[in-house]
Order: sequence, then structure tokens, then C-alpha cells
Amino acid sequence: MREKARTLPVGRCYINPDWKERGLAQAIVTRQRPGGNLVTASFTIDPLCRGVIEAGCRVSVSPDEFAGTIAPTDALAAPAETTYNEIHNLIYGSIEFAHEAGLNPAAGFALARFALEEDSDSIPVIEYEFGINGRHTLIMRPPENYDAVIKTLRHNLGDRFDTIDPTATTLSDPTDEKSRCHPTEPYSYTPPPYPRRLHVRNRFISDALLRKGNFTGLSDRTIRRILSINAPELAADIADIILFEIGRTRNEIEDSVLDDTDEATLIHALLFLSQIDCPQATEAILEIMRQSNSFLEFHLADSASLLTPALCAAAKSDPAPIERFLYERGRLSHQRNLATKALVCIADAVPRRRRTVIAIFRRLLRSLPDRLPKTDGCDADFAGYLIDAIVSLHASELLPDVESLFATGLVNHAICGSPESVAEKLREPRKPAKKSPPHPSAPDIFEFNRHLKQLCAEE
Repeated sequence: MREKARTLPVGRCYINPDWKERGLAQAIVTRQRPGGNLVTASFTIDPLCRGVIEAGCRVSVSPDEFAGTIAPTDALAAPAETTYNEIHNLIYGSIEFAHEAGLNPAAGFALARFALEEDSDSIPVIEYEFGINGRHTLIMRPPENYDAVIKTLRHNLGDRFDTIDPTATTLSDPTDEKSRCHPTEPYSYTPPPYPRRLHVRNRFISDALLRKGNFTGLSDRTIRRILSINAPELAADIADIILFEIGRTRNEIEDSVLDDTDEATLIHALLFLSQIDCPQATEAILEIMRQSNSFLEFHLADSASLLTPALCAAAKSDPAPIERFLYERGRLSHQRNLATKALVCIADAVPRRRRTVIAIFRRLLRSLPDRLPKTDGCDADFAGYLIDAIVSLHASELLPDVESLFATGLVNHAICGSPESVAEKLREPRKPAKKSPPHPSAPDIFEFNRHLKQLCAEE
């Protein structure tokens, strides 16, 4: 039936008329079957952030039965008739906007989309505004759990999104600046001079990592050859390559001169560093984390999470550089989050470092009440990330300091949860520690490269 649905004439279409005010749309598209029954497809659309969040399709509904489904709900006004083009543009525009944040349409869309026309130039374009002031804005409507969505937003957007708690903020005017939860620390960074020439001992490594076209992945033979180099020497060479690549591309990225790339130097560099003991590369990894969102998007995009296992492998013998980084002013909270995750990773990988990591977190917790009001090397998002890391570590001894931080009213609860839920998690009995591999959370480098090849082949 799905192959035939698009051959049927489009019937009446409906949408709740208050969708712009609500930030939520319930759209219905019908198609007329030859016998008089209808094909109906319904779509719940979040145009502010998530795109199509629910979708369903029925292939044979009587007109009387369908009429009984057109009714208001507790959250939305009764659907009103509208044009197909309006619904088409709203659906596909919201999907495109959600894709920018790494969010895909609901699973039901795979079938329900066959009730829609192909998204082609034959559909007249209607311009809608998605998000609020161009930013992805997640409205957290109870009782739904938004933890997974927020993690995806943080991974893909860093701190470039907002959240609204409807129990604390009215939705009558979603453009009201008061809907922003907390101020964000402005990003700023004056970089050091970067090397203009490579000083690697093993030229074949730089040839492989800097080669144009290596976004399709490296061969197993090349990976084995690189990993055969002793770890300190390999780490030093890769650190030099990282700093060279930052210096080679940074200014052009910031000036929007570089639009695309077919090499993945930093992705491959982080992959290799996550596989070895590499203290010689700690500062080079942190230098990546000091760069702007545009730089990180250009070089890493969806692979930014590789920074955590690489930093864990580099700093597990000495986490002090990570602590210093977490006090630096003008950094991205999303990158600070990856650094706190690396500290948790270190505590898991090296149990004797757990006390060291907890001491780092305690110092941060006690410093934040004075620094948060001035966004002095921190902001409410970072406070939330820090608490989330402490929960992951299950550091119950830090609960009094966590509660003091919550008491400032300057913690983004959307990131870490409410004070009550955090306290409940930290008071739960800690599970016995499992023996961790030497490089926890590090991806399989061979599998990762095969995945790159597969992706490029599909494109």
C-alpha cells in the first residue's frame, strides 16, 4: 500500500491553529481511496527543536470513523482545515532543523511519509521560523523524560541550545528572553603561535593523517603500522600533527574561507591517542578543546566525543592539566563537559586515581558559588555538567557540596536533573567496581575506520 499511497489524490488536511503559540503541532494528511475510505497519516511536530516526534499511518479509515478522531486534546486545540503545502513545508522544514541537532524523526515516520508527496521543487516553498530566535529550544513537557534528547543536543550543539520548563515559564510568548534559563559564559580564546612546520620522527604517520581523502578511513595495514611505533614516540608525533593542523586551518575556518574538507586529520589523531598511553599528547588534546564551535564542527562534527577517551588515555597518569583547563575563562561548556567525563573515565580506568578525581571535583564544587554569578570561567550549564559527572562517578561523599551548589539557583537542572533526583541517585548503594580495560570507552579503531568506509560508500 505504501507504494500506491502517493498515487491517491490528497484529501483534506488539518492542523491545530495554535501550533505557533504552543510550539507543538498535530498535523493530519488524508488521501482518498477509490472505494471512499481514507488513508490517514498523523504527525506530531516540534518546530522549536525535535522535528517530527510522533507519526502514524492508517491505510483504510471510513469517513465517519475519521470524523470522530478530529477533536481537541488536553494540550492542543481542535484541528482546523489547512492546505497540504503548509503541512508539507512544516514537516520537512522541522525535520531539517532537527537534523542540525542530530535528532531524527520518530520511527513511525518511515511509513507515514508515504502519505506525503516527495519533498521536491514541485511543492511551493513556505518559509517558517524554526526554533526561537534561530536556536533549538527544547520545551520539556511533563511527564516525558528528556535525558536522551538533551545528551544528543549537547553532543551536537554544545551550549548552543535552550530549554524551557513549562512548569516554571509561561508559553504564551515563547520569544520572551526570560524563557532563557541562565546566562552562558561568552566564548573567547587568544591562541598561542602554532608550529608552521612538522617535526615528526615518523613521516609516514603525518602522510597518513594529513592525506586528502582520508575521511574514507585508513587501511588496516596503515593502522597496524602506526600502532607498531612505541607509545611515547607515537604520541609526540601525533601531538605535533595536531598543533600543526590547528595552526594550518584555524584562521581560515574562523574567517569562513574553508567550507568543506575531505580529510579527517584530527579524528584519526584522536582515535590513535585513545588506543595508547600518551601523556605527551595531553596539551595537544586540550588545545583542540579550546577551539571555537565552528572549528570543532569543521574538524570533528559528530566525532567530538572522541576527545573524552583520548584525554583519558593521555591524562590518566596526571589529571592536573584537565583540572587547570576546567578553570580557564572563556571556554565552551560542552568541551568542559567532555573534560569532566574524561576525569570519570580516569577514575574508572585507574581505581587509585578515584580519590584524586574526587578531590578535583570537590575543589570545583566549592569554587563555583563565588564564580557562577559572574560567569567567571563557568556558567550554569557547566555546573549541571559537573554534577552529572559526579552522579556518573557515584561520588556520594560530594553530596553536601552538590547541595550547596544547587542552593545558588545557578545550576541548569535540564542537564543534571533536579536536586531531589541527584540526591536520590547519590544515596543509592554504589555497585562494586568492575575491572576496567586500560582504555575504557575507546572505540575499536579498525571498526571505526571500516564504518567510515561504509558511510562514504553509501553516499
